[in-house]
Amino acid sequence: MRLTGIIVLLALAVCIAWAEDVKSPRLAMIYSLFLPGGGQYYNGQYIKSGVVIGAQTYLGGSAFYHHKKRKDHFNKAMASEGALRTYHLNKRRDYADKLRNDFWWMGIVSFLSVADAMVDAHLSNYETQRRRVYLKFEDQTIIGEIRF
Repeated sequence: MRLTGIIVLLALAVCIAWAEDVKSPRLAMIYSLFLPGGGQYYNGQYIKSGVVIGAQTYLGGSAFYHHKKRKDHFNKAMASEGALRTYHLNKRRDYADKLRNDFWWMGIVSFLSVADAMVDAHLSNYETQRRRVYLKFEDQTIIGEIRF
């Protein structure tokens, strides 16, 4: 029952947010933090959203694979002796390193995705604001003009 209410509130928040002309950087960051590519999708950057989703999916699959291989080599090491045990323990360590790298890359991609969503939301109103501000260069002087 609570889950249905949360889903309805989330859907309502998404509908309200997408109806805005000026994007909220805070909302873009939240979407990007909790849904891979969500902030990019909110900002209308659909290709970036697909890239982020693809990267996070790849890294998640890679982490799953490396975790499984690490676990398999640990079980094989516990069932063997001598040089074979050492081999499996070394392979387990290799897969643990790869798993750690996957998690680091997932964090880096997430951080960059959140930062990108925030910057895109800040710049969503750029064209409108750019038309209001003019710089004129005349005879070694710079004249700034702002139209309201």
